[in-house]
Amino acid sequence: MHPITNRTASERGAVLVQAAIVLLVLIAFTTFVFDHGVLWVARNQAQTAADAGALAGAIGLAYDDTTWQDGVGPTVNPDLIKISAARAALCASGSSGCTSTEWAANPNPVWQAQSGASAAVDVLFECPAGFSGHCLRVNVYRNGEGNGFIPGPSSMLPTFFGPLLGIQSQGVKATASARVAAANGTNCLRPFAIPDFFADNDGHDGFDLGGVPADTYTPPTSNDPGTGYQLQYDVGTELILKDHTQISSGNFRLMDLLPDNGGGTSQASDVIQACAPTEWAIGEQLQKKAGNSAGIKDAMKSIYQLDPGAYWDGSKIANSCVDQHNCQRYSWDSSGNLTGPVLDSAATISPRLLVLPVYDPQIEAQALADTGKDNLHIVNFVGFFYSYPYPDEQNPTEYHGIIVSGGSGLVTSGSGTVSLDSAFLKVIQLIR
Repeated sequence: MHPITNRTASERGAVLVQAAIVLLVLIAFTTFVFDHGVLWVARNQAQTAADAGALAGAIGLAYDDTTWQDGVGPTVNPDLIKISAARAALCASGSSGCTSTEWAANPNPVWQAQSGASAAVDVLFECPAGFSGHCLRVNVYRNGEGNGFIPGPSSMLPTFFGPLLGIQSQGVKATASARVAAANGTNCLRPFAIPDFFADNDGHDGFDLGGVPADTYTPPTSNDPGTGYQLQYDVGTELILKDHTQISSGNFRLMDLLPDNGGGTSQASDVIQACAPTEWAIGEQLQKKAGNSAGIKDAMKSIYQLDPGAYWDGSKIANSCVDQHNCQRYSWDSSGNLTGPVLDSAATISPRLLVLPVYDPQIEAQALADTGKDNLHIVNFVGFFYSYPYPDEQNPTEYHGIIVSGGSGLVTSGSGTVSLDSAFLKVIQLIR
């Protein structure tokens, strides 16, 4: 007789092996979830920092530089723009390299235990493939690398369960590009079309096609600033809009920007207050006119009252309702009727800053000579800061203002464009 053998004796300890395997899998899974989560949060943090730096640098390009060399950047104080972009990136990433008092008290707001966290930042003046304009790229390093404008080494990111699997540290890098481009259109246009600046060589009023010597004008293009109004020379210049049919500096054509809404003076008055809710771009034509009356004067007064304390201080619009976040605006209701004013606390531009179309005076003069009809070919736009409502009661149809850079409803979707030297309307875009 054979003795009965205990068949379970050889399985003793099997559960321990299975538990060890499960534990290893759980550790790996925890490492993936927790440490990978740290990585992705830090990645988003670094990307936010790169975005902030790129936008800060682009703002510097838009308002601080005066000349530009492709591939090199601004030739006037390029380091100041780099510093602006780099500091914005450092502070947005929570780096201890940020010198801002606000951030220095908490140099690493995400990973508190990682003392002395640091980031490295590189700033390059270059455009990604497929883009043009004045571009700036910012790289943010949190991976131990970085020999750029603000060099590293940057801090690696901590791991919590990774060391159990031999992963001691991890790092991230983020990049962002922004550009300053010429806005070639707007969906907030006012109905005062003005002729572009031209050389009145014969001394006669208006653009004279047969003058001796001949009047001269070259329109702006994407490569040539032309001979008209230019950003470098004309910001801050007073412009007096006068109701007159003669083509000369400051004289305007009052346009019908909403012909399907009936046109006329009352419609033009509404457009002055709320702007045209349709898009207008360089290269398009404005051919319809509306008359002038006291209604236009009242509409301009209404615009002035939206921001009565604002003034031009020689370089910018100061004391605006934008600073107090209490601006108001007019708008259109669902039936196309004027409404308001209503509070617009998010406004970033004074409601007294109007976008006006600039037309080719030579084309207009030729059209009047050939057909007797207007042909207002838009070649540019200017910002017009309406300075005060009644400069002279003897001339109630004069509207005094300052040529400025900036405006509302800016777009880049139009087919025509101008160079940045001639662009009074600019957009700052995060492009990659």
